[in-house]
Amino acid sequence: TSKWDLRPKVLLLNDALDVLSGGQRMFLSAMVSFYNAREGGAMLKRCGFEGLSDLGGLDLDRRKVIADLVLNYSGW
Repeated sequence: TSKWDLRPKVLLLNDALDVLSGGQRMFLSAMVSFYNAREGGAMLKRCGFEGLSDLGGLDLDRRKVIADLVLNYSGW
């Protein structure tokens, strides 16, 4: 498996946003933004994300995932 096999399918994920809860939309969009800032940023904007403090609305487990990525992510 290469890293390219793991890339998000952004078009499908955009379609899925309509059926997810607010927290799920925020988390999914934040995860996509690590792969592609432009696409993920557009998804976050669509979810009403206005800044980092909005991540406080996520449950602890999801905040930990985002925090770990912020600390350890070195680029796709």
